[in-house]
Amino acid sequence: KYIYGVKQDIKKQGLVFTKCLLSASNQFGCTQLKLHAESSLALNVDASSLAEMLLFADSHCCALLKEICLDVFAADPKSVMASQGWKLIAQSTDLLLELLEFYALTSKNLLHLIPNKDSDVIGTMDVASLRTMLDKAGLDLDGTKQTLVKRLDSHVNSVDKVKSSKSTS
Repeated sequence: KYIYGVKQDIKKQGLVFTKCLLSASNQFGCTQLKLHAESSLALNVDASSLAEMLLFADSHCCALLKEICLDVFAADPKSVMASQGWKLIAQSTDLLLELLEFYALTSKNLLHLIPNKDSDVIGTMDVASLRTMLDKAGLDLDGTKQTLVKRLDSHVNSVDKVKSSKSTS
């Protein structure tokens, strides 16, 4: 289906293969294959693999995989910080800040307080929902969560402008 009409179950190929496949599909613009590989990787995130997966997700703009990593961290931060990979995350100030913000807000159920200039509803959607809406609109599904939010918000605003201009004429 992806390149020559054969859709294989990449879960059976292992994590190294899936990461290589995602990297190659990202490099060559095969978005559907990248998203398929990303969803396969997302099924393998746990406290011991989180650091490696989070760094990989961040470097390849894998919004769903990154969101799963954040959820796993919020559920059990002590186990993640005890893992060998934590040292890798500790070297990235940006990822540490993102993890801390996500954990602090989710642990107190304050996600709605994140400042977001985009639509309140769109800004709180998860990556899977954003991609579903973008797919229905025929828009690109690849990018960071912030990119997906901006893309969908821009689309909704342009549709609203068209509707309002038709109603005023």
